Amino acid sequence: MRCMTILWGAVAVAALALGCKSKDQAPAAEPAKPAAAAPAPAPAPGGAPIAIEAENFKNNVKKGNLGWVPVTKPEGFSGKGAMQAMPNDNVNNDTGFVEDSPRLDYEVDFPKAGAYTVWIRGWGETEEDNSCHVGLDGKEVESADRIAEFSAEWAWVKDTKDGEDAVIKVATPGKHVLNVWMREDGFILDRIILSPDPKYTPSGKGP
Repeated sequence: MRCMTILWGAVAVAALALGCKSKDQAPAAEPAKPAAAAPAPAPAPGGAPIAIEAENFKNNVKKGNLGWVPVTKPEGFSGKGAMQAMPNDNVNNDTGFVEDSPRLDYEVDFPKAGAYTVWIRGWGETEEDNSCHVGLDGKEVESADRIAEFSAEWAWVKDTKDGEDAVIKVATPGKHVLNVWMREDGFILDRIILSPDPKYTPSGKGP
């Protein structure tokens, strides 16, 4: 009987060594399921706005002694700085600005054709320093010229002297060149937003 007991004990030890489970042993827990991904935010009505830093121009074209120069005053600008039309000698190019005014060019990749509201973040120290013109592909755009009435603080403006919002119409999607011409020297340009949603209004330094 003693030999049988030893034999059965050896069999039990061997079974345990081979990973056999006892009746009282709990089953292994199932791996936890990954958490469901959060839903993507809804797209902005009409599409997301396009934001452009004034200092990130493709071309900076002077006209005579007039030109856009980088500045870091007044404080509160977005990015690395802003661009000011200088020298400030009370020049006002209300018409003929395509030929006579200094110009900044920005390459923009438009995701779709259509109308884009133009917002300018700028600073106008006086009433003689508070406006600019915006065009497209080197051409004047009557619905986006004479963007005006900036004040001596950073502000977003889309108003034109025609009493309408500044708008450019893009005929085809893809790359185009947005132009900013000086209207009044002394004006400071900080940022540009092109919004396909006419109800969009930027705040602070913008998106």
